[in-house]
Amino acid sequence: METGQLIVIIISVFFLLWYLVFSVFNRRRGIATYYWLRQGLAVLGEVSEANWIGSSSSGAQLIVGEAKSPFKRFGVMFMLQPRDILPKWIYYLLLGRQDDLVVKAALRKAPKQDLRVARRGDKEIRKLIDPAQKRPYQRIESLAGFDIAYKGTLDEQLIERLAGFLTQYQEAVLQMSLKKEKPHFELRLARSAIVDDPAEDLFTALGNVVGGNQSA
Repeated sequence: METGQLIVIIISVFFLLWYLVFSVFNRRRGIATYYWLRQGLAVLGEVSEANWIGSSSSGAQLIVGEAKSPFKRFGVMFMLQPRDILPKWIYYLLLGRQDDLVVKAALRKAPKQDLRVARRGDKEIRKLIDPAQKRPYQRIESLAGFDIAYKGTLDEQLIERLAGFLTQYQEAVLQMSLKKEKPHFELRLARSAIVDDPAEDLFTALGNVVGGNQSA
């Protein structure tokens, strides 16, 4: 067997083994995340829709169609890095992508202001507060390592609740928005920083942030 052929065989076997190992790894992680979310969503209501995104090794979406107050409809999606395909995974890593959870929810009552939260130094926040904008956002002093900008009537009590939430979930929160248009609330979280705690605590905390201590 020629050296070139041997190298091709070794590389092919390597990628095949890589694919098999990390397919199983992602599948187990996907199933664990799915049931972690499903159990946590019980505090908001019955899951009315649940679908894998591609397969259990890629991600899933779960929706509570009739959610408890302050939410009306609550959806959460998670996407896993494509670890089974090495070149694609390297590309994701170079982009700074990770296993994310994304929450999108409609509220029973639209908020009074548009609010954006992102990691300190985020380009989107800088763009929103740029005076050159037609209707620039106002910047709030950074909280717990996050930049916050708003437009509209500022709800001081909301900011107080938000500060507590950001302090508690400082390592997990990547971006957050609250706006008058549906979906009123959006949140992106780092999965690795959140799954060791009960999902019920997270969803209860989110309800308290956007709606105070309203009852169902």
